[in-house]
Amino acid sequence: HGTFLLNFNLELVSELVRSPSKEPDYRAGRPHGTFITNLHVDAAAIKSALQKAWGADQKLSAIPNITKLVLEKYSTDEWNLKF
Repeated sequence: HGTFLLNFNLELVSELVRSPSKEPDYRAGRPHGTFITNLHVDAAAIKSALQKAWGADQKLSAIPNITKLVLEKYSTDEWNLKF
């Protein structure tokens, strides 16, 4: 997953998100705040770029059944362990 930070209070991240109990060597004890930044890009530009990249040019005709997706897809080992 990922998050596009546009106008986020970055100081809150180190205050509210705990450091991991295990960390890779490259992290070198650095706090979360050193890994993130605001993009300083208009939200509409991000939305437009994502729509274009993902071919998402149609509105949903119905909201997917999230419970069914979780049970049948996203909670399976096939989905979660495929990489």
